[in-house]
Amino acid sequence: MIVSMTLMEWMRAHPVQTFMWLVFVVAAVVVFARFGGSIRSFLLETNAELAKCNWPVDPDKEGYARYQVLVNSTLVVVVAGLLLALYMFGVDFMISKAVRFILKIGSTTL
Repeated sequence: MIVSMTLMEWMRAHPVQTFMWLVFVVAAVVVFARFGGSIRSFLLETNAELAKCNWPVDPDKEGYARYQVLVNSTLVVVVAGLLLALYMFGVDFMISKAVRFILKIGSTTL
């Protein structure tokens, strides 16, 4: 059964969420009033910069094949990131084991 609720009924039934939304809206209005020109300028400049980007797509192909270069490049970046994370985990693990071993040896000689 679908129950339709007016806005006022919802506000009475959910006072905490209503207050949180009110705080969010007031904060958004204050931020926009204070930094609205800067935000608008940032968005316009971002749009201009994205228009200059050269996306690796093949306009002669259709569907998934059109974005094959983009997908392959993304996969290379993801795999490289995972390999770097695995390497950093291994180095951190080995250094922490070495430090614990050194501290253990140092504490037993006293």
